[in-house]
Amino acid sequence: MNEVLKTIEERRSIRAYEPAPIPEADLKAIMDAALQAPTARNLQPWHFSVITDRALIDEFDNALNPERSVTYKAPALVIITVPAEHGFFAKVDCGIAVQNIALAAWSMGYGSVILGMPRVVFEGDRREEFMQKFQIPADHEFIIGIALGKAAATKEAHEMNPDKISWIR
Repeated sequence: MNEVLKTIEERRSIRAYEPAPIPEADLKAIMDAALQAPTARNLQPWHFSVITDRALIDEFDNALNPERSVTYKAPALVIITVPAEHGFFAKVDCGIAVQNIALAAWSMGYGSVILGMPRVVFEGDRREEFMQKFQIPADHEFIIGIALGKAAATKEAHEMNPDKISWIR
């Protein structure tokens, strides 16, 4: 089977991670895959904040939900933002980039889970605090996040629904 299709088929959303950090060279390769994602008119509107500081990830997690880890104790967290004045296509571009991150990570032996919940913090009272701590440009808004690390557990593939495809021939 084609290696790309195999990676897509095998990738899972991971919600349990080993505490070991991702080596810097591996994290750089994963982020290079993000930067290689196509964008509308090649504007590359995004900003990526790569957080590996355990205490900072825990602080952010606690701001999200003091009852449970929304980042699943992953050793790395990537927050993707764009300037607020950018429209729909910038958000699509970020979706493509986060998928590149997820697939690159899986192909290198790392798990990931794509996160929408961080929006809660970036729309709340601690927005400015975490914008600064994550070195996010002031005019940006949160689009999507992704947690990364070595999987401590996995799960079965979700059931595919071929009825979601219309074939027009």
